[in-house]
Amino acid sequence: KDGALAWRFSDLPEKRLISARGQLESAWPVCGSVMIHEGVAYFAAGRQSFIDGGIVLYGLHPRTGEVLHRRQVSGPYDDQGFPRIRQFSGIPQIEGFKSGIFSAENGRLYIRHQAFRPDLTPVAMEEVKDDHLIASAGFLDGTPQHRTYWSIDTDLRYGPPQGYNTPGPQGDIVAVDGDVFYEIRGCLPGRHGHLRPGGGYTLYSGTKSATAWRPPRKGKPIQIRTVVPSSRNWKQRWAQQIPLAGHALIVAGETVVTAGVPMEASYGNAELSSSFDGGKGGRIWAARKTDGRKIASRDLPAPPVWDGLAAAREDCIIALKDGTVLCLR
Repeated sequence: KDGALAWRFSDLPEKRLISARGQLESAWPVCGSVMIHEGVAYFAAGRQSFIDGGIVLYGLHPRTGEVLHRRQVSGPYDDQGFPRIRQFSGIPQIEGFKSGIFSAENGRLYIRHQAFRPDLTPVAMEEVKDDHLIASAGFLDGTPQHRTYWSIDTDLRYGPPQGYNTPGPQGDIVAVDGDVFYEIRGCLPGRHGHLRPGGGYTLYSGTKSATAWRPPRKGKPIQIRTVVPSSRNWKQRWAQQIPLAGHALIVAGETVVTAGVPMEASYGNAELSSSFDGGKGGRIWAARKTDGRKIASRDLPAPPVWDGLAAAREDCIIALKDGTVLCLR
């Protein structure tokens, strides 16, 4: 109640530092936010399951720091000691997972695509049948590009290129509201993607569909060579072009709010680079949840922090990269 330290917890396998990004860091960093779920505080320490002994998962009592669950996960490896590879949708993928922030859906916990039971027992990938929100590069990566995207799926699917008219989730950042999702589409996901000619980003909404979607026979300007399987059970609700790159997104009441850096169709390469670097400040944009039409927008003195939007009691709170927190109504 008075802000005094209640408890602290450290349980590293050993006090070891490594060189990372030009500085000394722990070999087992705790990644980002702590998830409170069903009265337990969940977090992970480590970088990925194939190095430094893997990832250590924890579930603590939020008030006392008491360890309720602890599990160290590494590998998996094949008989020759190499990372195990499995075939998924015809594409070979290395098993294992990178560390990140926990999420929870339908009684299970997830770090990216890897599922766990509440006691942190790993769940085999073939047992995961329920869709859940997955960020291919993790929820903390604020530099979306054509090889990263957020999706709603049972597994992480790398590589297959998609088209802009694919109805399934494939955005730079995604918000979920029941069977409906909202996202910002920028780069075309795939091994060789790019921003659409003419610039601009799209605020997009889709919903689950009872009928399977099929790609059009004639795709233009970009042909769809492969469709991610999960995309076939979605349909588009609406799509609206917006003059900003979406770095934060929330759904509150009947409004969709996104924030990012300005992205005008008239920008040349120098202006695009300047805006991405923060030289043109930030921009916040509110739209109707029903059709995506603009309600209001305003420029911000600095770009927003990645995923730095929140809403409460009809107020919109946004954190900016210059250290400012703004409350808008």
